[in-house]
Amino acid sequence: MAKSSLPVSIRKYIRRQKALIRRTIDDPAKQREEITRLVARFHQVHTRIGTNEKANRRE
Repeated sequence: MAKSSLPVSIRKYIRRQKALIRRTIDDPAKQREEITRLVARFHQVHTRIGTNEKANRRE
């Protein structure tokens, strides 16, 4: 199993939001779109924060 780069609290939030999306949206294509948008938002924020920290350490 691959190690996730997100903290446990964020993974839990994403898991619950995915379940909510699956319960409320009937169209599978729309579900995938919403879930992709949700996950991308958190990965973008997390990787941006991590990248800045690494860049600051190297200077």
